[in-house]
Amino acid sequence: MLMRKIYFYLIFFLILLIIMEIYSRIFLLDLDKYNSSNFYKWDGRMKPNVLFFKQTLDENCFDKIKLKSSNKGFREPYLDPVYDKNLYFLGDSMVEASQVEDEEHFANIFSKKKGYYPEILARNGISINDYVKYIKDFELNNAKVYIFLTLSNDIENLLIINDQLKSNKKPSKIESLLNIDIKNPFFYTNQLFKKNLYDYSILYRVLLKEYHLRIKKNSHIPEEKNKYSDNQYLENIKSTRDLINFYFSDLEKYSELNKLEINFIYLPELGDKVRDNIENKKIDFLDQLIENYNFNKHSFKSYLLSKNSIFLDRPHFYCSNKTVDGHYNKNIHELLSEFLINIIK
Repeated sequence: MLMRKIYFYLIFFLILLIIMEIYSRIFLLDLDKYNSSNFYKWDGRMKPNVLFFKQTLDENCFDKIKLKSSNKGFREPYLDPVYDKNLYFLGDSMVEASQVEDEEHFANIFSKKKGYYPEILARNGISINDYVKYIKDFELNNAKVYIFLTLSNDIENLLIINDQLKSNKKPSKIESLLNIDIKNPFFYTNQLFKKNLYDYSILYRVLLKEYHLRIKKNSHIPEEKNKYSDNQYLENIKSTRDLINFYFSDLEKYSELNKLEINFIYLPELGDKVRDNIENKKIDFLDQLIENYNFNKHSFKSYLLSKNSIFLDRPHFYCSNKTVDGHYNKNIHELLSEFLINIIK
């Protein structure tokens, strides 16, 4: 008798979930446009020339952002761009910036002021090795190229490749593209589980929204603890010197043959005073490397300091005073566009 009741309640619960999921799909969201997995390729780039919505997640902000991809499969925050200036912006998720609307994106603001459009080659989780690869794969020539280095993780992403090279193990294609440790099985299980729930169940997204809006709204998000001491961490960063020189040397040869002007833009972590000293040492490290090549460098952090920007002392939120995302908000995009307008002639 007890087992019958258990089976009854289990079946009832499953039927209820199915009914709620159907209701969610009909009345809450347009499934086709919100199932972001339909619009991405296996390597992390978007499919070419698609338009879809992607959810943003923040304690006080859970909303949809409309994303449009170019014919190369990268974000295109413009309506009908004409790329006639041979100007390219390369970077990771800070440049893709799927947390802000098209009109809030720094490249869009830049294009409206300048009257021409920089083409974006950026996606989540990539680094210096990928920037060089994209420049060569897409055969850029006779152009100005601005590479946005995220000081918080662009060098760290090379540590996996560097360790594998030292152990005479060649990084796999997937590891090189996604900057992940293929030996960690929990990464794949965890990501697969999240992907299935998040991308295929609208009901789950709605429940997740309520969780972050109501349960975690006033919760404290502890700062991530560093795995190493500052000195150990900096030594690990410096261990990538030879690898970065390899990519820079390759980039310089290609740029000279194809008439490219290479510019690096340093993007800082904002509001993180604990890591500020480390960030400055990273800048010194990169400066020493870049000065050996025919590249230009510019620091967005120096620009913010010169403007005495309040964002140097506040988190880089985009919807609230706390963030579970960590990317620039629309106000910082405005400042970044001003900075670029001043340096790009």
